[in-house]
Amino acid sequence: MPMEKKFLIYIVVLVLISYIPIAHALPLFDIGKLKLIDPKVLRCNRITGKIDKKTTNYDEAHSKHIGIYNKLLEKLKNLSTRLKNAGYDVDTLENDINQLEDKIKIFKDAYSAYIDKLKATKNFACGSGPDDDFKNATKEAKAQLKIAKEAAQNIREFYVSVIKPDIQDILDQK
Repeated sequence: MPMEKKFLIYIVVLVLISYIPIAHALPLFDIGKLKLIDPKVLRCNRITGKIDKKTTNYDEAHSKHIGIYNKLLEKLKNLSTRLKNAGYDVDTLENDINQLEDKIKIFKDAYSAYIDKLKATKNFACGSGPDDDFKNATKEAKAQLKIAKEAAQNIREFYVSVIKPDIQDILDQK
């Protein structure tokens, strides 16, 4: 055997021998004792995680919306006071402000109901009832979200189509 082949065989044997201690160091496990995770548990964890994330996001958005609407009300009330002190007739603006407060309350209630229904879907996600219960709860939550979005749209439309023209009419009085 030529010297090059002997050297190559020697290297291969050394490499194989060096892996033997590593192989012994690896823990052996019994496949029979290996527990498989139930797909229902995985589904439950995934769905409840998504619901928690959505709930958190919508809570933050709800707070943001309410803050914006409260600032709008505050600005309109300040404007009404300033115009009234300047001698303008602001009865229509004050009525608009009252109507806007009612619309904001409707939005608050609708959005809170949506968040509550979204949280309720979590109860059905983990198989505490038939899948139809989860689907129905999800549909109810989506329907409530649609109502909340319509309430927000009503507020925007009311501001643009009623309040702004009324302010302009008040300013045109003098």
